[in-house]
Amino acid sequence: MNPQLGFGQMPGTYPSYGNQNANKKKMLIIFGAVILIVLGTLAYLLFGNKSDPAKDAMVDLAIAQNETLRVSDTYSKNIGDSKLRAYDAELQAIESSGNGQIMAVLSKTYGVKTISSEAQKQAIDKKTDDLLTSALKLNKFDDDYASKIVELLNAQLKLLQTAQSNVKSPQNRTTLAGLATSVSDLRDRFGSVTSNPSD
Repeated sequence: MNPQLGFGQMPGTYPSYGNQNANKKKMLIIFGAVILIVLGTLAYLLFGNKSDPAKDAMVDLAIAQNETLRVSDTYSKNIGDSKLRAYDAELQAIESSGNGQIMAVLSKTYGVKTISSEAQKQAIDKKTDDLLTSALKLNKFDDDYASKIVELLNAQLKLLQTAQSNVKSPQNRTTLAGLATSVSDLRDRFGSVTSNPSD
């Protein structure tokens, strides 16, 4: 019997004491990695996934303003009523200025510099285009156009209200309040041209 061999050990084999320790270390490392992944995922779900209602409302508002401007740019040439044409010129000026104000707040407060073109494309409502194209053919464009603008401005007012009630900065709240007043006045002007109520 070879004195270097342990009891029951065949020549050419070695004790496996070292391999067991290496296997235990590997298992502990894998187990630790799995625990870290699980804890990281839980931390993200609990703390990292919180949205800011004011920011979300202002992003949605910027998108809604752009859609209102798109509708006006596309269809305002078909307006027959001079009063409605004047209101539409006001709409373009107020919406463009308001969009600049909202984007400034988003950029300064939340780091949002632009609205993605994909989000803007998703905001395009084909029903609006169908309605206004049909209204042209039926010779009732002015009324349908004014009603659609009232609807778009009402949606903006709801977003402004959400943003105002959740924004923390008094300066941003003042900006939003001023914009809400302008949008509300515009909505009322367009509402005076249509047979539908403004609210």
